[in-house]
Parts: sequence; structure tokens; C-alpha cells
Amino acid sequence: MKLRVDISEEDEVLFLIDTGTDINLLKGNKLTGSTEYDPHQRVKVRCVDGSPMETHGVLKAKIELPERPVEHNFQLVNKQVDIPCEGILGRDFLQKAKPRICYESRTMILKGQSVR
Repeated sequence: MKLRVDISEEDEVLFLIDTGTDINLLKGNKLTGSTEYDPHQRVKVRCVDGSPMETHGVLKAKIELPERPVEHNFQLVNKQVDIPCEGILGRDFLQKAKPRICYESRTMILKGQSVR
């Protein structure tokens, strides 16, 4: 799913929706140079292959939608993290934003807007 994020140098950031993970991740190489994060809020996570990894800390970002932006916390990770996208939207984001997910059309309705 491609979304606009206020702290990214890119026009859109490609996210993986993962209903099985508790947190949201964002790769550091997609951020603007002035983005601040809190290194005291690092967490240890287990990768898909079972290996442990520690994040760099937490940052706050807004997913920009025409009607209402959605602000949420992301754990900052290295660009080398083995995921096929720039970030992951996990269960905590999905519980807060309450999107409707359509598997057939591969879209998500978020705050009244359809995104792919």
C-alpha cells in the first residue's frame, strides 16, 4: 500500500499491512534529514526468520490523507531490514485507525478514503 507520510523525502512510501505484528516499522533511509526520533524507546523484535533485532527508537509521523491526516508512532529500523517495502503498518495502527480492508480489490478504506 502506498501512502504519503509527512517525514519522508519520497512522494509515497510503500507499506506492508501486517495484522500479525504489534508495532509499526519505518526504514530510516526514507526519512527527511531533520526527522527526530526518541532513542530511549527502542524495542527488541523478532524478525520473520526468527532472528532478534533492536530498533533505533520511536518517531511520530503523519500519514497524509486529503480529509484528515492520521498521526501514529513508528519504530525506526535500518534500511537493511529484510522487508519488501519501506515500512510495516501493524496491529496497533490498524486498531487506532480502524480501516476497512478489502482483500479482493487489495485496497483499504482509511478515514473515508480508498488507498492501494
